[in-house]
Amino acid sequence: MGFLDRFRAAEPDEEPDPPPADAGAERCGGFAALRRLALAGGEVAVQRPVLIDGLLAYGISLEAISAIMTNVRDGIVLFEDDAAAPSSRVGGSGELPVGVDWPLDCDGQPLTFIARFALGELPSLEPLPAEGTLLVYWSERCFEFDRMDFRVATRVFWVPPDQGLQKVAAPPDAKTYKPTPLTGALMPVLGEVDRITVPPEDRDPFYEAFDELMQLYDHQLLGLSRDVQGPVLQEVSYWFEQGFPSTRADYTDAEVAGEGWMLLGQIEETRDLAFGDGGALYLVIPEEDLRAWRFDRVIGIMQCS
Repeated sequence: MGFLDRFRAAEPDEEPDPPPADAGAERCGGFAALRRLALAGGEVAVQRPVLIDGLLAYGISLEAISAIMTNVRDGIVLFEDDAAAPSSRVGGSGELPVGVDWPLDCDGQPLTFIARFALGELPSLEPLPAEGTLLVYWSERCFEFDRMDFRVATRVFWVPPDQGLQKVAAPPDAKTYKPTPLTGALMPVLGEVDRITVPPEDRDPFYEAFDELMQLYDHQLLGLSRDVQGPVLQEVSYWFEQGFPSTRADYTDAEVAGEGWMLLGQIEETRDLAFGDGGALYLVIPEEDLRAWRFDRVIGIMQCS
């Protein structure tokens, strides 16, 4: 069995029901079929051959596709969907675990409420908890700190389903954004493209295809990072060097050196929420923390153009 054959699913006994109409599919070019299949709940094992077919449609060679598929990981892709219930969303009103005050940065200024992910209403994907709520706060003034420390700019809370959530009014000087509701789907996510080497004749069609895929994925949990400035996980050790000594004290020597980290999620610019100029926010976490459902050491690294 060849490399690509491993992604080919057996022919179904019956034709599946046609996926629902998707107004956002036209922006995805040759990958519109992949988006429709994901939103219809298609298994990731069935989606991977559709991803391969999309790459082939751009004229990419089988040799290059073999290299590309080694950088595909399963993730929960979060599509912006104004028709969805705002259980998972970017922006909107802040929420916190009961008894927890609005988080502040190292200068005592309020963080911005960035996102809410209702895990029980999203597809389940280990090692994320299958239930509960993830809440993301981040400082938009982190470049004003005495040191550039993305850890002190970030707070992520996981609230288990048996613990209470409270809606809280944002402090007067905190930035707020209108809510953007999200719909989640399990998908194969192509990322960390700077790690991929393809033959010279495949480079132009590959980057054209990747640009289309960037339009397909809005936000995500897990998967691989779709980087603006190179693999974000390679930056972890650099940001520890730039940050406060007290931050480094909370991590092992190996973690400070950039070992054992993984992508928790990626949040893109949307509507009036911006990360620099054409940027994204990457939530990174020690893998052992994620497997223990511990989220107090998440770091939100921003990349921008």
